[in-house]
Amino acid sequence: MDIKNIKSLRSIDLLKLLLYSFAGLSIPLLGLMLILQLLGVPMTINEIDYYGSEGLIYSLLFIPTFLLVSAFVFWLYLGLGWKIARWGLKALGKS
Repeated sequence: MDIKNIKSLRSIDLLKLLLYSFAGLSIPLLGLMLILQLLGVPMTINEIDYYGSEGLIYSLLFIPTFLLVSAFVFWLYLGLGWKIARWGLKALGKS
């Protein structure tokens, strides 16, 4: 990808891209967790095992929350890094 193609990428566009990609990851992950819960594999959070419907509820709450927080943190990381990179490119005369 050429740098000219991504120069016009706004922060909100980057956030949307990250949220869609993390949502695409969460669907198979949630499906796998649901299948494992049906087979009796516990959901372990902080060394506490949750079985059955309780484990299913925690899976449905924990995984999307974790993915949303991860996407937001990754967006901050990329957004700040990209702003610093643009300043650096401008300072080097490569803008």
